[in-house]
Amino acid sequence: SILYPRTCEFHYAQCEKPVSLENIENTEGLQTDRDQEKMSSKIEEEDKSFVVKTGQSLEGHLGTYEVGELLGKGSYGRVFKCYKVGSEEIVAIKILENVKEGREEFKAMKLIKDLDPDQNNLMKFHECFSYNNATCLVYEILYVSLQMCLSKTHFHLFQIRAFAQQMFQALSALKSIGVVHGDIKLDNILLVKSKSLRIKLIDFGFAKKANKLLKGTEIQITPFRAPEVILGLPLDESIDMWAVGSVLACLYNRGYLFPCDTEYETIRAMVLPTADEYTQNTRKQVKDHVVDLDAIIQVHQDRFDDHDDDDHRVFIDLLKRMLEVNPQNRITPIEFADGKEDLADPNLQLGLFAVSVVAPPVFAQIGLSGHSVGRLATLASCLVDSAVSYRGPAQLARYAISLSGQSVGRLAMLGSHSLLALYAVH
Repeated sequence: SILYPRTCEFHYAQCEKPVSLENIENTEGLQTDRDQEKMSSKIEEEDKSFVVKTGQSLEGHLGTYEVGELLGKGSYGRVFKCYKVGSEEIVAIKILENVKEGREEFKAMKLIKDLDPDQNNLMKFHECFSYNNATCLVYEILYVSLQMCLSKTHFHLFQIRAFAQQMFQALSALKSIGVVHGDIKLDNILLVKSKSLRIKLIDFGFAKKANKLLKGTEIQITPFRAPEVILGLPLDESIDMWAVGSVLACLYNRGYLFPCDTEYETIRAMVLPTADEYTQNTRKQVKDHVVDLDAIIQVHQDRFDDHDDDDHRVFIDLLKRMLEVNPQNRITPIEFADGKEDLADPNLQLGLFAVSVVAPPVFAQIGLSGHSVGRLATLASCLVDSAVSYRGPAQLARYAISLSGQSVGRLAMLGSHSLLALYAVH
């Protein structure tokens, strides 16, 4: 193969400085020139011809909706926060003026209609109706995207692993029905609500049956685009695994894996030899250097949390398997489920966001590791997260025994009042 497995490395040699997410508000500036032209022209057309006002009523099949604030807009159309008249229900309505695009997204939602949205971490779809020749898709209202979170905060490893676990469940569900999402990115993964680590995958506008994906299909935005998409090779569900791996790497390092101004720069960074390999092959030193994922473990550990080295290495090993350039070697959701004891803590499916904000400084003082904090977050979520089905003391015991005796002793030092305060934050 002409491709080398360079995806476990950050190729800083191809750009003047690492690409950071610090000041990025959305992904509009991260697409190719061709993508930006399409988005710009579509938005201009919509602004000229389609108007939705606050307070306006939209008649659906399941009720009437009063339009609230604009939540976002892009090449896909616009999303409004809406209130269902006669009830306290709040929904998100996506309005697409392009009838064809609206029809495609509705078809995609029908593909996944038999999947449990809560169990599989997928956005819940309510109904579809027409308004002034536009397509209106009604979804559950969620909180904010990981893109927005990342621009304001740092994620601890146990949080990232909780996201990974949930995304693997989503990919597993999609694979079970042979569907490819095709547009997984930070903007399309949303927290379910404030102070929670529950996430859901949204926006199925590009979703298709895997056997309907043609070679050369334009799909995924550049920072999360799989190499086989760039090269016009055969496509399947593994492109979603690549995208999720890229998302997790962004959360871990707060930067993209490869330069993403153009597809050429991206694929060039994937296939070029590393600086060390170049030196070995030519006996010449190069000024530019490459920092691999293994080398940034200590940086992340020092800056964000106190997980053990082993926890970070397990996570990095998982990233490497998700970001195999050859899609045939890329890990699948089934392989992850079979070996999840070695890849990610199965107790981190859910968690309490309050623990991530309040607990680390306090727990660090008494010597409780980040690994144990993550388990505590899950234990707390069983008590307070309404989305979790509490099944009695046995369930709590399952999580409690995951903590070592030493950790339990350290927790006791906090006192019951401190723990209850953490629970109450939710």
